[in-house]
Amino acid sequence: MGVVLGIYLYRIGLSSLFIGFVIAAGLTGSALATILMSLAADRIGRKHLLVGLSLIGAVGGIALATAPGLPVLAILAFVGMLNGTGTDRSAAYALDQAVIPGLATDARRTWNLALYNLFLDGGGSLGRWLLDSLFFYSLAKRSLYSVLTESCSLATQDCA
Repeated sequence: MGVVLGIYLYRIGLSSLFIGFVIAAGLTGSALATILMSLAADRIGRKHLLVGLSLIGAVGGIALATAPGLPVLAILAFVGMLNGTGTDRSAAYALDQAVIPGLATDARRTWNLALYNLFLDGGGSLGRWLLDSLFFYSLAKRSLYSVLTESCSLATQDCA
């Protein structure tokens, strides 16, 4: 989410202080979940914990979508591990890093971790690139339309 999270929180009416508070609550929840996950993953089971972390993480997204009042939003950001860093570096990421080496032979272990990070960061970069491309395309299309309509209205008063 990165910078977009701060912009979104500003647009729903939060001040800079409260934006920082919500993001700090989410990062604190993520850090605490990572610590708890590292202590309990083998007892609970990595698969069950990964599914649970995914469901709990959805709470952060639901909190943003519903935009409740500040106290509720901060609590849900903490519980949902709302990550304002722009990359996935949460408890689930740490658990993935623990699971992936066990899925391959010793010779492929590093290769699998490299591919995981390539797809994770590459997918995020590709998504941001596509979103930026769509944004700039729509901006250019609007600008071209406004230039054409202004030119048309200057040339003749009735060009519709």
